[in-house]
Amino acid sequence: MITAEYVYTEGEALRATEEVTKCALPFSLAWLLTPLLVRCGARKRFRQNPSANKKIVWRFDQRKLENSTDGASGVYEWRSLIEIKEVSDGFLIFPQPRLAHWVPKKGFSSEIDISGFRDLVRGSGVKYSG
Repeated sequence: MITAEYVYTEGEALRATEEVTKCALPFSLAWLLTPLLVRCGARKRFRQNPSANKKIVWRFDQRKLENSTDGASGVYEWRSLIEIKEVSDGFLIFPQPRLAHWVPKKGFSSEIDISGFRDLVRGSGVKYSG
C-alpha cells in the first residue's frame, strides 16, 4: 500500500483549482481567467471546506483508493475514476469530469512511492496523462 499525507492548506487548494481550471478550459482562456476569477472563488470555498487546514491521508493499493481526514473518509475503486492527471507538483484524481481531488507529490514519503503510485495508476486501466 502506498500512502500520501499532507495538510490541506489554502495554498494547496489554490494550486489544485488552478490545475483543474487548466484542464477544463482552453489553454489561453485558463491563463487569463485563473488569476482574476478562479482564485477568489477558491479562497472562499477553502474557508468553507471542513477539511481546511487538516491533514488528509490517501492510501492506494491495487483495488482501491481511500482518503480520510478528521471526521470524513471516502473510498474509490479504480474503475470508478474518469482520469488521473499528473502535473509538475502533484496529481489530480477525477471522479467526475470537472471535479478533482488534489494529491501533492510532497505528500508521498519518497520518489519510490510516487513511482509506485504511477505504476498503480497505469495498471488500473484509468486514463492517465502525465
